Amino acid sequence: MPVGSRPNISGRAEWFQHQVQIGHPDHVVYPAKAQDLPMQEPVYPLTAGLTPKVLAKALVAALDRLPDLPEWIPANVMTRFNWPDWNTASRSVHHPVKPHDLMPGSPDRARLAYDELLANQLALALVRQQSSRDKGRVFAGDGHLRQHLRDNLPYTLTGAQDRVIREILTDQHDSDRMLRLVQGDVGAGKPLVALFAMLNVVETGAQTALLAPTEILARQHHATLTDLLAPLGITPRLLLGKMKTAERREVGEGLADGSISIVVGTHALLSDSVTFHDLGMAVVDEQHRFCVRQRLVLGQKGDGVDVLVMTATPIPRTL
Repeated sequence: MPVGSRPNISGRAEWFQHQVQIGHPDHVVYPAKAQDLPMQEPVYPLTAGLTPKVLAKALVAALDRLPDLPEWIPANVMTRFNWPDWNTASRSVHHPVKPHDLMPGSPDRARLAYDELLANQLALALVRQQSSRDKGRVFAGDGHLRQHLRDNLPYTLTGAQDRVIREILTDQHDSDRMLRLVQGDVGAGKPLVALFAMLNVVETGAQTALLAPTEILARQHHATLTDLLAPLGITPRLLLGKMKTAERREVGEGLADGSISIVVGTHALLSDSVTFHDLGMAVVDEQHRFCVRQRLVLGQKGDGVDVLVMTATPIPRTL
């Protein structure tokens, strides 16, 4: 920069030796082109090798290629809430024109939030449609494993836990396929509730699987179930993508021949190479992290598989 020039500089300001400095400016614009300096810039999550400028450039190119889609929201709803079309809303959230465009209640953000909820509802409809095509199974165990578990707990189940367990068992005793959501705060004991349902299935001779979105969460669930099932003489197995080939093969063989009754795993459970002797129930944790196809894949690895999803995220029961 020439000595004496007065450019407009945008970047992260920091204190250095009692002075404010911008060590690595994002923009240096001279007064004649001051209008080219953006007043707001989006901030995106990055990964190794990806810089903000590269991602911003890619998004500009993507926004320029947005297709012209027919409107799927009724005109009276659009008018009532003063919502823009999808293309306009998508461009606005990435490149807001006015400060109000950044507010949570802005028409652009509200429109996209509605689209997200609508997509969730449609996804649910697809799952239910698929589930209704296949006849379910009746899972009514004799209760000996569940009673043994209850007798060995160092605490008493809460009233809410008992109520939810009864509701799940009622669904399992029906010939329709179960598709149920259990929502509760972290520490509310959702895995224990799911375990009672899983043991009901195991009592009938079928298998159960618990699908977790991350390896850390899968290991936590496996450790919890291992401690709870030790007095019952049941050893749950763990299946992860990063396991050694020999160990994965051993677990896979146990699932295929039925010697493993309970398995906890990540996306590795969805692999085509993983087959079950008789999968009766699938438990999906943090279900919003899995797409519809993934949830259906696990449910299709058996005949009439019941599906129970768990989440700590406060979302409508229908989701």
